[in-house]
Amino acid sequence: MKCLIPYLLWSLFLISAGRVIARPNVPRDVESFAEKLIPQKRILNLMDEGWRVWGCAPMYGPEGKVHVFFARWPNKEEGFSEHQWAAEGQIVHAIADHPLGPYKVLDIVIEGRGGDCWDATGVINPQIHKIDGKYVLLYTGARDGDIATQGVGMLTAPSLYGPWKKISDKKALVETSDDPNAFDSMMCNNPALIKTPDGRYFMYYKGRSMADLEKGKAKRRIGLAIADQLEGPYVKYKGNPVYNPSPKNCEDPYVWFEEGTFKMLMADKTVIERHAGIYLESFDGIHWSDPVKGYPSPMTLCGKKQRLETPMLLMKDGHPEYLFCNRGEANDDPVYSGFVFKVERAGGQ
Repeated sequence: MKCLIPYLLWSLFLISAGRVIARPNVPRDVESFAEKLIPQKRILNLMDEGWRVWGCAPMYGPEGKVHVFFARWPNKEEGFSEHQWAAEGQIVHAIADHPLGPYKVLDIVIEGRGGDCWDATGVINPQIHKIDGKYVLLYTGARDGDIATQGVGMLTAPSLYGPWKKISDKKALVETSDDPNAFDSMMCNNPALIKTPDGRYFMYYKGRSMADLEKGKAKRRIGLAIADQLEGPYVKYKGNPVYNPSPKNCEDPYVWFEEGTFKMLMADKTVIERHAGIYLESFDGIHWSDPVKGYPSPMTLCGKKQRLETPMLLMKDGHPEYLFCNRGEANDDPVYSGFVFKVERAGGQ
């Protein structure tokens, strides 16, 4: 027994230091997703038309065209605020014959409803999926233009052209927690959705804590809400957050299931390289691998200190074909637009 005491004391020390955590089996030796990417070009640059574009969600339609649902808000010289998107954002539908465009803007799918609705002002963060034979458009809405009033919403339609039915009419599908110490008590946004092989619906989202904000540290973590039906109700996973890089930051999850594995891309705020991307894998969609590089930063791409965020995939035959991100916010290059990478599969496909 005496010989076990040093081992037990050392184990307790490691656990208290946060270096040993009870962790189920997760994928090991995850390969960099960034190495599969070939940079292409900007898309949907609408600055000359008076719009900032952020968040390009792509999908092939049955007619073979590329459909992109993107967020935009006015590019104002005067009266501009840092969170203008939460006050005036709208989600718009565009189509093209090729992923690189040119794109034709069709119509506004959703914008703030006004009044006392939970999504009264700006809407942003679109993601598009086809689940259970219908098209599902996720978004983030805000009650009064304040990012602390955001929640997650959903629209469904029989066609990419609509008509769209609001599922989250009376209240958001996922909302901030009332407990100020909860990881998502300040903010609940940036949704991602997947139907699991066992038939459940996993809704991932970004959360920030009110308690952390008061300490000046409102870190971004990823939570999960689970439903037995597409339209909910979505119940928050008791073990949230499912990905916590604290004290570092990440956001904008995009999740897909491929070759028996859950896979996730996110915007990297400080985990590996700021303004690049991170990539993780999971066997169950709950416990995730250590992160590896997901996509390069604008500094690596073109030597500019910009943001490259909201990663979303254009899938073909169950595999990623193109990665759509958004690039912007630099003094010498003030364009807010989409940016596309080609995803090269093994064997150069």
